[in-house]
Amino acid sequence: MRFQKYLILSAMAAFISVAVACNSGETNAEEPVEEEAATEASSEIIMPDPSELALLMRKMFDENMAMKEQIMNGGGAPESFPEEYYNLHTADATEPEKITAVYHAMGDSYLQSMKAVVDAPEGEEVKLFNNMVNTCIACHQSVSCQGPIARIKKLRIPTPDEA
Repeated sequence: MRFQKYLILSAMAAFISVAVACNSGETNAEEPVEEEAATEASSEIIMPDPSELALLMRKMFDENMAMKEQIMNGGGAPESFPEEYYNLHTADATEPEKITAVYHAMGDSYLQSMKAVVDAPEGEEVKLFNNMVNTCIACHQSVSCQGPIARIKKLRIPTPDEA
């Protein structure tokens, strides 16, 4: 009997300890949360500002997405692409060690494929645009920058033979 009392008291003590521990993290809505906000701010991950190259590639993505819509809506290929795209060879990179001869060759290939889209004969826009997208993907694979590939794939224009 004495053992049962001890067991019941121990169980109650454990329950109370858990209940107190669980409730100690709650804050009263009327209490200031300055300390909590300060803790959250100090635990935030601080990301560096994007590099010139990262910003250029984001702009290229946005403009290529608009180009995709133009082609899909029957507007044909654009008349030109921004001269700024040539800066992909000179823009400061987040990881400068990845700017190698391979990167520059792939960059030239991208610029050539973009020019091919601009100069596309009627009816060839989709094929040449998708070729340009594949060039982007190949470049990112070649220079070990895999992160944007899933997003780049969204640029592809579905073709009837892919169904």
